[in-house]
Amino acid sequence: MELSKLDFQQARIKQVLFKSRLRSVLYGVREPDPALFSLADNPLGAWLHSVVKPQYGTSLPYQRLEQEL
Repeated sequence: MELSKLDFQQARIKQVLFKSRLRSVLYGVREPDPALFSLADNPLGAWLHSVVKPQYGTSLPYQRLEQEL
């Protein structure tokens, strides 16, 4: 099963949510939340783990993306 257009839309939404939370921490609007910096606890990381990893977890692009996050 390939990733669908809907899967990429979900990823985009989760990335925007992650970036907005990160910006609010960087600009001092909110206190740093340890869950934001944990791959398993932030929205984008959770999506990657549940949707992408089962199919592409062994591929090099996925491993690089996981490492960057």
